[in-house]
Amino acid sequence: MKEFDVNNIALSGNNLIEASAGTGKTYSIGILTLRLLLEKDIKIEEILMVTFTNSAVAELEIRIRRFLKMALSYISSDSEIENSIKFIIDRAIEKKGKKEVGRLLSNAILFLDETAIYTIHGFCQLTLSEFAFDTKQLFNSELVENQNSIIENAVNDFWRKEITILDTGIIGVLKEKLFSRELLIDFSENIFSGKKLIVRNKINRSNILEEINRFKTEIKSLESVLGSRISANWEVIKNTKIHKSSRLYKSIASGQDEFKNELIAEYKKDPNSTKLENLRFLVDIIPQLITLQEAFEEYKTDVFIDFLARAEVFIKREVEYKKNRNQVLSFNDLIEKLHTGLVKENNTVLKQNLCNKYKAVFIDEFQDTDHLQYEIFKRAFVDDCDSTVFFIGDPKQSIYAWRGADLNTYIKAQKDIGDNKFTMKNNFRSTWQLVSAMNEFFPAGH
Repeated sequence: MKEFDVNNIALSGNNLIEASAGTGKTYSIGILTLRLLLEKDIKIEEILMVTFTNSAVAELEIRIRRFLKMALSYISSDSEIENSIKFIIDRAIEKKGKKEVGRLLSNAILFLDETAIYTIHGFCQLTLSEFAFDTKQLFNSELVENQNSIIENAVNDFWRKEITILDTGIIGVLKEKLFSRELLIDFSENIFSGKKLIVRNKINRSNILEEINRFKTEIKSLESVLGSRISANWEVIKNTKIHKSSRLYKSIASGQDEFKNELIAEYKKDPNSTKLENLRFLVDIIPQLITLQEAFEEYKTDVFIDFLARAEVFIKREVEYKKNRNQVLSFNDLIEKLHTGLVKENNTVLKQNLCNKYKAVFIDEFQDTDHLQYEIFKRAFVDDCDSTVFFIGDPKQSIYAWRGADLNTYIKAQKDIGDNKFTMKNNFRSTWQLVSAMNEFFPAGH
């Protein structure tokens, strides 16, 4: 990986810049923007910047405005400015002359209000609106911050139509697994945030009740056999030598049912337990009983997951229907709909429109990008597009899945980009003493 040099990095192709906190990432984006304006004659409105939060958008806007005004002030009155900006301006003047550089800066400042700096959702919303025909979007759709009320209504519909009609035997299993409307609401919110339900064992939906009853009957039969043995040998059991401090011994005072439960529990913990040494005449049936109980528990889990899968299909369909009917979109919808049009449906007209509109693209905080977002940017600006693209992020933070980061997406982007990978090594936020100490703890290559 090459060391990043903001003054000399080529303004072409696709680039990945790895930047830890405090290494001057936002500052460098500002310098690169100046270079694009002056060296590539790209207009300010043709530079797209996408970042993670609204505060980051505001910070970038302020930095770009300040750099442009400083640069124009330097040309106009030869005022003192930062060395990096001065270097860029002087180099541009050498090649194009002071008048042309001044014109380019003046035009950029004139169109500052058209600067394309957005969050990922802002970019998707603008694109869907601007290219509504290409993305097959409804006009005048309303963006809602959350779709909780829509989800809750869909959950209630599912509960009324699919759960209340079930036999009490199936409802009992679902209750045992804590299946509830509240759980379905939380589950649905996770599904709509991009998480996936994994169904490992598909069950036959036509005979769920029969299977539940079969397990119950067979387990009851074996328990009855064990109970009969305990009852027939109760006096012997009471006089059998068992560790007096054990739960098994103490359970005798509570009666045969409690003793049976403790006997099974003890066998589950350790089939060769010394506490069972004088009770071997009872335990030969327990392995079969335990195997059956465990199979039943696994089946109940499969039933629970199956109803989650049914709920997912139903709720997704209902939420989509209600949103279309009311012409509303959620934040996640913005990404999914643009991804559908651009990637899944391979809309070449939309792709070319985006490629033509933005001659340079910065994807800031790239480590927080998931696979859908990356595929949008890759399809629009990397595949068969001459735009200059900079993916800028901190790979150390790509493990934070809770905020949308996806390590596999970051690794894939590294491979896709090839050799144009750079790292920003200098930390400008910490004192040299702290940086030196941290380098002692975490030496390079370890």
